[in-house]
Amino acid sequence: MKYKFINENISTQNLLEIEKDPNNLILLENNKTQIDKILNFFKNNSSILLATGFMGTGKTAVVRHCLNALGEETILLWSNCYESTNLDDILLNFFEQFKHLATHNLISVPQARFENFAQRINAYFYSIENPITIVLNSFQELLPENTDTIINFIEHLAEFPKIKIIIISRNFNQERFSSNIKFEKINVKALSEENFQKYLSLHKIRIH
Repeated sequence: MKYKFINENISTQNLLEIEKDPNNLILLENNKTQIDKILNFFKNNSSILLATGFMGTGKTAVVRHCLNALGEETILLWSNCYESTNLDDILLNFFEQFKHLATHNLISVPQARFENFAQRINAYFYSIENPITIVLNSFQELLPENTDTIINFIEHLAEFPKIKIIIISRNFNQERFSSNIKFEKINVKALSEENFQKYLSLHKIRIH
């Protein structure tokens, strides 16, 4: 089954046109190529997108803005990562979001008995018929001892055609993924000289 994650007629230009904040618009214009790649990611067969870049380049802002392209049927699950975050924290975060969606009748609660919490979360992913987009933000903050179990969980979710996963991280060792995982990568860059000049002019800053 082919899942439609984003509105078919959406384009990079559409995303630029809906941005009203001139500061954000400069950031988006600086990353048109990256935005194109994000939109293509939602249309192709890759399961995981790595959004990398130096601190302060606007990785989260670019990804968040691209999520405006998601279709009404697409379910968005967002989880921020911290140094203390482990897999249980992420599962609990998803569970709270699932409860909120169920309260608004956007999904149904799985009716079964579960031996553990992980099985309960898994049941939600199996039962939901909508396309699902998962964003894990600040992935670089995770401690090494927690990273492997979370990556194993990500690879498990990547087996679902209805799930797309975006990992936002300053850096990421691609060799952590199994060889059968289809992933793509974008690199959010610092402002070009032209866009930096636009930023300075916007804020009436003059430098020599």
